[in-house]
Amino acid sequence: MLDGEGYIAIPPGPGIGVEVPADRLARYTIQQERLYSRKG
Repeated sequence: MLDGEGYIAIPPGPGIGVEVPADRLARYTIQQERLYSRKG
């Protein structure tokens, strides 16, 4: 997933060696929560 600035936004997980700035990760998490809330 790419954000508006073209950076890869990936939440931390096993085997993932990608570092994402906290603010960017927070925005990614908020976006995911919005998606799930729409489904729920």
